[in-house]
Amino acid sequence: MAGIVELQPDAPGTEYPESVIVKHGNIQAIFKNIGIPLIAALGVTFILFFPNIPLLGYFRKTLGNIALFLWGLIGFILLFSNTTTFKMSVNQQKYVVYGVIVLAFTYTLLFNIDSKEEVPPPEKEILLDVYALYNSTLTNYISSNNHSLEEETLVFSDLLTKMAVKLTELKSYTEKKTVDEIVKNTDMGMFIKAFKVMKAVKKSLVNIGWKAPKESEIQPDLKNKIDELKNTLKIIEIFNDSLVDGWGDAPIPDLARETQEQIMPYYKYVKELDTIGKDLIKKNEINDAELVYTELFNKLKVLLCENKLNFEEIIKMSKDKKTDVITADQINEIKLKAKCLGEKSLEPEKFTQNNYSSIHKNKTDSIQDLIDTKRILYVRSS
Repeated sequence: MAGIVELQPDAPGTEYPESVIVKHGNIQAIFKNIGIPLIAALGVTFILFFPNIPLLGYFRKTLGNIALFLWGLIGFILLFSNTTTFKMSVNQQKYVVYGVIVLAFTYTLLFNIDSKEEVPPPEKEILLDVYALYNSTLTNYISSNNHSLEEETLVFSDLLTKMAVKLTELKSYTEKKTVDEIVKNTDMGMFIKAFKVMKAVKKSLVNIGWKAPKESEIQPDLKNKIDELKNTLKIIEIFNDSLVDGWGDAPIPDLARETQEQIMPYYKYVKELDTIGKDLIKKNEINDAELVYTELFNKLKVLLCENKLNFEEIIKMSKDKKTDVITADQINEIKLKAKCLGEKSLEPEKFTQNNYSSIHKNKTDSIQDLIDTKRILYVRSS
């Protein structure tokens, strides 16, 4: 039949160009010889696609260098090695990966110390904005003359709203769950709540490579005030209890109950701040501890120094008690501990024989007892 070509087998010894020879198994052999470096390169590259992994911020540059060096080594082997003779054992592959890791760490240390500062990623910018917003509000609040619980609630509830709105611009960050739990807590004072959110924001910043301000040494004056605080709180507690104790069968006066209602919110809040401050000092977080104790002593001053309590009326009321009489000396000691500067001390009431009965109607104590306990001053007749 015309047009049909019959194929004949090649004669023995026929030579072919090397380019057309297919060498089966060479590709498999190459990948077998670089399997561990290849897996390491794929693994590191995969990790770099998830920047929010905790602690990744510390090693982002180093991991990037490891991936770069591994892929460079693999490319070099594929392009320039002899595919028929190249062999690398499993142990040799491991040593190559170890060597690349050491080389990457060394390169990062040597060549990135003085490198130009990178433009912060969006996450870092937002977290820094939140941190700056907190510091700005705190500075204005501390420098103001009003540190009452009412003013604190007003200032820091507004701050928390602004911080929350700013943080919603981030889909996720390492301490998001912690921040959400703090914001939802209804049993926490606004200053403490904002402070804890700020701590979480700082932790998130550190996780992406931000360096927190260096911790300072605790100031001697603040340290002395902290050391005295335990005794101060004890005095306030005794004073608070004495308002409602010692009345016997008589009803507790409205002034005593009202005074106790004024003291308790501040007293509980100060104790909570003290607990937080002590924990921060144990962790050597002195900068944050100073913030907490500054607010604590501001609260003491509001309670004891800014005429929140009518001490003169409390002393007069206390004279009708059988026991636990409140004295000017007790009150002066409390105000002294709270550093009520510029305030005139209350004078212990002077005693004469004629006004003894009006000072202590119940007459359960002797005159000498009252003088010895400084409830009254003895004045000699001229």
